[in-house]
Amino acid sequence: MFLRNTARLAALGLLSFILVACGGSSSSTSCASVNANCNDPVQSFNALGADGPMAFAIIELFRLSDYLLSPIGAPNLLDASARSDANGQALGLNISQSDGNGNPPGAGPFVLQVRVDAGTTLDTTTGSEPVIKAVRSIITAADFAARSDTTFFYATPLTTIGVDQAIALAGSTDTADVVNQMQAASTNVLQAFGFGLDPASDIFRLAPVLDPSTDGDLPTQSAVAQYRAAIETVAEIVAQVVASESVTATQIIDAVSADMSNDPNAYVGENPGNATVDALVTEVATVDTNYLSANGRFPSNDGSANIEELLDGELPNSAPLAGAINAAPQKADFDGDGSPNDADSDNYDPTSSADTDGDTIDDSVDNCPAVPNAGQENLDGDALGDACDNDADGDGVDGDGSGGPGADNNDLNAMVTTDAEPSTGGVDVPGDGVDDVGGTGLN
Repeated sequence: MFLRNTARLAALGLLSFILVACGGSSSSTSCASVNANCNDPVQSFNALGADGPMAFAIIELFRLSDYLLSPIGAPNLLDASARSDANGQALGLNISQSDGNGNPPGAGPFVLQVRVDAGTTLDTTTGSEPVIKAVRSIITAADFAARSDTTFFYATPLTTIGVDQAIALAGSTDTADVVNQMQAASTNVLQAFGFGLDPASDIFRLAPVLDPSTDGDLPTQSAVAQYRAAIETVAEIVAQVVASESVTATQIIDAVSADMSNDPNAYVGENPGNATVDALVTEVATVDTNYLSANGRFPSNDGSANIEELLDGELPNSAPLAGAINAAPQKADFDGDGSPNDADSDNYDPTSSADTDGDTIDDSVDNCPAVPNAGQENLDGDALGDACDNDADGDGVDGDGSGGPGADNNDLNAMVTTDAEPSTGGVDVPGDGVDDVGGTGLN
């Protein structure tokens, strides 16, 4: 009790000192000539950047309005020393009460940026420097106002592309327009790089780690796991393209953002010609459930063999697992028609879906959906193409299939009269105008 009272008196003394410094307790404008925000409470928040979580990374915050006008020159609202800790978390970040130009920070929306401090920042998944050097996200004014002491704001490779998408969709420097496009931007990004995550998810609000908000919520934890799988997959895709194409991760992200922004459907790689984007699309085609292990991202730096193990107890405040949440990247489906790219007749047309036999003809119109028949040959004009029609000439007599399904080798004469010679053991007379059944001649 004594210590509590002593602390209270000390706090009161400090408050009195602050009030005197500002010229009194009743006026909110008495010290405004020195600092327009001297009476404002300190605003703080928590953040994490993920390419795996980025430890010892530089944390920056910009007004979205400033960022839209000058992405490079926007004033940072955080102290230059703001860094994430060894787990990638940045706790209790205090927003400056005025920026370098003496302007108040405002209430948002903000752009959160987490970037690599060369030689210092580590991707906790790999234990190496993150391949993607800067990740960004948008924090809306409503989300910032609703934050609590345990709320985290996240920036990931997907939100980085999402920021660019929202700006492109808005087509203006009006912050309200950009914020209004965030969900559409999220959907576009997940269509390209969700790798199994529901495109209706919100990448700007979904956590990539099991933070306290996910405690006891299995559906949310499952979504977190699939989101993390997508993040790790995008990071690995970028790493592979960096190695093969001699380009930087920043150049790759910029090229992808520009490609999606210039496409009317926000598809990535629909118009070949950009070598960087083409290389990325080629790498995306190799993604399957084993992709992270096949490329050495698993086992992770801490020995985790999969996403569930990676998330379990990853952070000091990680929520406990609510159940099985293991996730793995799924094959890409650029047009969202339900058919993965490698089984889709057109990866950029949602009205065409499966191409089971890989002959570039969509199953919905293919006369042999399970047998390649690229030319759609159909001698008798029925529903089956020659490649899968046992009676290709339509005379009612099936061939024996010795040349493969649909070859109808021994039934090339369009007659239905059956030659009795095979059944009697007699020698067939080639060209006698009578169809063989089971014989070896042509007719």
